[in-house]
Amino acid sequence: MGRKREPDWRRFERLIQQVFKRTPGARVKSDAVVRGKSGRSRKLELWVKYPFEIKFAEHFTVRLEIKIAVDCKDHAKPVGIKKIEEFLGQMSDVGAHAGIMVSTMGFDKGARARAKKEAVFLVDAPNDVLLLARGFKTPEFFLCQCCSDATAGSDGMPGVVDWHYGRPDGHEPSRGACNRCNAPHVMCPDCAEVVGFHEGEFGKWIECSGGCGRIYHVSYSHDGGGEDIETVGPMERRILEEAAKGVELPVATIAKLLRGTKWQYASAATDPIAQLRSRGWIEDTDSDQSLRLTEDGSEFAKETLPEVEGSMYGW
Repeated sequence: MGRKREPDWRRFERLIQQVFKRTPGARVKSDAVVRGKSGRSRKLELWVKYPFEIKFAEHFTVRLEIKIAVDCKDHAKPVGIKKIEEFLGQMSDVGAHAGIMVSTMGFDKGARARAKKEAVFLVDAPNDVLLLARGFKTPEFFLCQCCSDATAGSDGMPGVVDWHYGRPDGHEPSRGACNRCNAPHVMCPDCAEVVGFHEGEFGKWIECSGGCGRIYHVSYSHDGGGEDIETVGPMERRILEEAAKGVELPVATIAKLLRGTKWQYASAATDPIAQLRSRGWIEDTDSDQSLRLTEDGSEFAKETLPEVEGSMYGW
């Protein structure tokens, strides 16, 4: 069984920290307590100090240390102007030269307008920033989550996952299998969660244990060459669920669903609409201003999606 899951907000903050730590020369501290000019102690999610050098002449160089406050927002909706104002107050008190705010759901117009007038840099960071922080790499040493006592080694330890390929492409997950019990594993392309599939889960749609909304279906390969793993991304799933509520789904509604997520920048390979079309689950209406479910799409959205089960094994 996997260990107790780290809270999503903490994992998001920790992985953003890793991005800054990769900057040569930067000193990064998480949960930093800084005494402000007000006399109050301020707790900063990330406090970055970066050496900066200005050379005015051959023998005249000024060396400075730039102080940057970083705030991570893993909220359910875009960050508003109030949060920007609060951040500015915090920056002023601790003497930050600049601020960076990272949000998984973007920022509203008021927040963007306010930040432009100050040294506050806004970063739209949907789920794929987690993969950037991990460098798109699968774990080099990962213990199987599905090994039972019967298949574990003589030392009582489970097997190790051998990865078939190690870089998610934004739509397809990395895949691997245990070198003892042969249980298939994937690394989710949306949240970087590693999920193992027990044989009892084969033939069912299983939800990613990372909470991103992606679902997986594992079945035995028809050619006897292992297992087939089918996957439906979180945005594809959401579009199907929305389309199942009515007869048609307006294109404007779809655009609203995509706004603020990584799929607004999607290429043909990762575009959720293209993926749904390729599966034959949606089609254009006569007006071309809306989409509707096909018969197969309707069956999947109304009968299969409600039966999705949670994963037994996640890390």
